[in-house]
Amino acid sequence: MPRSKQEQQERRMCDCGQRMVAINYIKEGVTHYRSICSSCMKSLRKKKRISGYSLNTTCEKCGFKPRYKEQLSVYDTENNIPSMRYKTVCLNCEEELRHTKWTQGDLIADF
Repeated sequence: MPRSKQEQQERRMCDCGQRMVAINYIKEGVTHYRSICSSCMKSLRKKKRISGYSLNTTCEKCGFKPRYKEQLSVYDTENNIPSMRYKTVCLNCEEELRHTKWTQGDLIADF
């Protein structure tokens, strides 16, 4: 059952002040928006390309194997050991890590 227009969020300007925030998806007649515009999203992805680090083929947090390479990005764990500082994560885990910190070790289960 579609929600009324009163329950729908208002589309707002991005923090950059140049464009409206991007549409994320529409579910049950309600439009859900991203937190930033598409231009800011592109610039964030460019910043995440770290020189000297190449992306793995799977997410190091959940093990997701993407269909397209754009579904993975680089996450900075802020670890002091350079070889353990950057991790490859999927977009879902990246969003989760924006609210939490990387708490996972580098050990792999041997079962």
